[in-house]
Amino acid sequence: MTRSLFVIATLLALAGCGTPGVQVSGTAVSVEQGPVAGAGHVLLKMQSARPSTIFNPKWQMLRVAREGAVPVELNDISGAQSTGALFYARLPAGSYRVTEVQSVGPGPGLLLAILAGDLVDLRVRELRFTVREGELSNLGTVVDSAPLDKDPKTHRVVLLRDALGQAAAAEALEARTGQKLTSRQNGGWVNEATPQEAQRALVRARALMSVLSPGDDALDAVVIGGTALGQILLRDAKGEWQSEALDTLAAVTYARRLADGTLLAGTEHGRIYERRPHGAWRQLRLADGASSVLHIEPLGDAWLVTAQKGYDVAVYRLDAAGVQSAPIASINTGGGLYAGTLANAEQLVLTRNTPAFARESQHTIIEKRSLQSTTREEKYLVFAYQRLRSGEVFMDRFTGMTHYVSYSRDGGRSWQHVQTEAPLWPHFIDAQRGYALDLNRGMFSVDSILVRTQDGGKSWTRTGVPVTVETAGRVLGIAADNAIVASLGWEVRSSRDEGKTWRRELPRLID
Repeated sequence: MTRSLFVIATLLALAGCGTPGVQVSGTAVSVEQGPVAGAGHVLLKMQSARPSTIFNPKWQMLRVAREGAVPVELNDISGAQSTGALFYARLPAGSYRVTEVQSVGPGPGLLLAILAGDLVDLRVRELRFTVREGELSNLGTVVDSAPLDKDPKTHRVVLLRDALGQAAAAEALEARTGQKLTSRQNGGWVNEATPQEAQRALVRARALMSVLSPGDDALDAVVIGGTALGQILLRDAKGEWQSEALDTLAAVTYARRLADGTLLAGTEHGRIYERRPHGAWRQLRLADGASSVLHIEPLGDAWLVTAQKGYDVAVYRLDAAGVQSAPIASINTGGGLYAGTLANAEQLVLTRNTPAFARESQHTIIEKRSLQSTTREEKYLVFAYQRLRSGEVFMDRFTGMTHYVSYSRDGGRSWQHVQTEAPLWPHFIDAQRGYALDLNRGMFSVDSILVRTQDGGKSWTRTGVPVTVETAGRVLGIAADNAIVASLGWEVRSSRDEGKTWRRELPRLID
């Protein structure tokens, strides 16, 4: 099923790619860059603050119009793995306005008549740009948010049209096509931003983000995760959020803080960032810029980096000088779910679930000292791991049609399996206490209610009231004062009364 959805998403992303200047062959995309008489090229990235799902996909089509001419449709070429949409086309030289952007599915669906000069609301003024003969109009990155509480008045749009926004669009295009941009570039928009306006726009755009990628913290953060637009977010026990910004707008796909305070981050375009306490960010890159970083494991003065490209997941050794090894181990998910990377003092374990109905998982075990790998098969699927700071590891195990909890006292080398039904994605405080969201899925929404265990997952009790949201969420962390932090729909919320009421925490921009 997962593979089918991946294929469907890819086909939707490439469907109707008759856009001038774009060539599609299977899932591969290339773009025209050479000069064409009377024409130029245009590039634009659109980054949504909402999760991309089968019912709420990325923007798929952008329509632009020149005065007195037939509108031209630009189709998303970003690929199924990308968090943002990407548009490229050859257009006759002249002045254009953006008239419409569409997605597929019953979610936000249509944003009619993109009207936005003040960077706040798409319905205020028209977006106008110019295409010059023989040049590339790099329009940068447009960021849009989901309406809060389904109120269209709270929909926000920010235009990042400075050098950072343009670099994000160019990086996404190069990662997708494997082509370096050689065309002479210009900003394109009729109204350019001052440096002060550009900085305000970036701060505002990052404050719209609320979808967190996985993270690991060895200190005292209740929640750590990466977001789109090159950002790491950490929430402390007081409920305050700390933002660590990178010099990129790529999505941070993995974030980690070590016991000495060193921050690590990996992005969707194969970049690895490191910042030691009181130091500056240092950047390394994987050879394949189309890979997304899934995990970074310190290994002396080097790192073991888990990265994914399409169905393929591989582990590389990357030394302090940025020299990358050949793949130490690699797996092909074949459309099955990749359950994540589990690390202990001696080993790194990659887990993939076998596609179809086998209900089996394959575990690739890499010995850190020798970098030799072995595999083992298990008669269950794995949905997630959680490693406590005390050393225990919990696993969300799926057998037949039911989820169960398993736990390990030795870093995942051996497991004890609880045989009573459990909710999806449980989050534990210690060896006995944990919380989860019990989910009841509807056609286009999910009812989520908080449940808890006090016996290591052997029994679960409802503690809250149902909350109806657009997508399945999960508990992200529990603070020392028992504040429970969870993703609910497009937002991150917290509850101090065990799920009876919830307070919005992300997005941070709600005015």
